Amino acid sequence: MWRSVFRGLLAAGATAAALAGVSAQFAPGWRPGEDLPPLTLDPLAPADPCTAPVIREDLLDGSAWLVRPDDAATVPTQTAADPGVGDVTGEGAHVVVMIPGAGGASRETMTEQAAELAACGTWAITYDKAGPLAAVLRDFDAWEAQAREAIEAARSLPGAGRVGVMGWSEGGWIASRVLDSADFAVFAGAPIVTPAEQAAWFPDGALAGLPDAIRRIPAMILAQDVTPTWTREDSLPHLRASVVPLLGVWGSDDGVVPALEGIRRLRDARADAAVMVLPGAGHTLEGSPWAPQVSRWIGEPDTSVRGVPPVSTRSVPGLPASTWYTHPIPHLALTIAVGVAATIHHRRHHGTRTA
Repeated sequence: MWRSVFRGLLAAGATAAALAGVSAQFAPGWRPGEDLPPLTLDPLAPADPCTAPVIREDLLDGSAWLVRPDDAATVPTQTAADPGVGDVTGEGAHVVVMIPGAGGASRETMTEQAAELAACGTWAITYDKAGPLAAVLRDFDAWEAQAREAIEAARSLPGAGRVGVMGWSEGGWIASRVLDSADFAVFAGAPIVTPAEQAAWFPDGALAGLPDAIRRIPAMILAQDVTPTWTREDSLPHLRASVVPLLGVWGSDDGVVPALEGIRRLRDARADAAVMVLPGAGHTLEGSPWAPQVSRWIGEPDTSVRGVPPVSTRSVPGLPASTWYTHPIPHLALTIAVGVAATIHHRRHHGTRTA
């Protein structure tokens, strides 16, 4: 019996692979990822890490922290001699809500980054991210609600001035949703592309040396309408509709997201969006004194494109359209039918030989 079941599963697996491989060849709209034209960037002014002492205070009934400078209720005005300190121009401190990236996260997760900003004079709020179920389901609606709650809490702080958001990696999709409630936004290592395109970018790069017939398959699978709705989350409509200052910042050595593609789409959506590519920095901006640069921009937003070219120059692949013949439901039905038929055939044949 078990041998028959194994034969049925083997036949089903072979059928599923064949259906995916063949149908992918006819899926319309696919194109492979390719190297994008190089980006011209202006030099990035050097900056040393900020070292001012910071303190931490509870917010939102202990589910969030405010990290701010220890020695001031408001932040001193930015000067050329002190480029790391945020400019408040007498209107109160700049406050940034830190929106964490993928997976579960607590207020402790972003504390180090919050402290780096606070040392430069920019107040930062970290909070407990909804999870773990929300992390598994990618509940963008729940995460958006949390970000808005943190923004509201920031605006009620004594001494607070402009309030913005900083979306880290996956948090960039959430940050784009709340631009209507923010005074500015920073996207740190954010994909900008959709989650499905981000997911397709990895296998497309890994398979770049193989025939296009193989590269088509993962893109076709990710493009189907049965994938979760969060895979089609698109920041671009939110970016185009927003009028607040925007900054996209990436590490030059970030190999996790398609950085050059993200820069291109950010600037296409908002030609006045600023861009920084920090030399030697990775996906979470480690390896570079990012906080003085970001804090300086928050104090005086501009539209410059500065830094060094990113190593991730390959575009995302074009995802094909979902069609009836690429849809997994017909594939699944045929796969099950072949598996059952193979199992029955093997049992009958084996039973005949045994008799």
